[in-house]
Amino acid sequence: MDTALRAYEDERRPVTNDVVMANRKLNKTERSIANKTQDEFKEFPESGEFEEMQKKYAKGEFDEL
Repeated sequence: MDTALRAYEDERRPVTNDVVMANRKLNKTERSIANKTQDEFKEFPESGEFEEMQKKYAKGEFDEL
């Protein structure tokens, strides 16, 4: 069993590490979207928040997000 677990970890650990590192690079806005619950995410487009973000992205105002 140790051999099978080691092989699995050797395969999955680099992939998992890549995901963790990518998540750490998210900006404030991306992180807030990623942390929303499913219910919050469903309400997100209707809240007007998404449209506001699109306008700021279009203007290049990334730091204000």
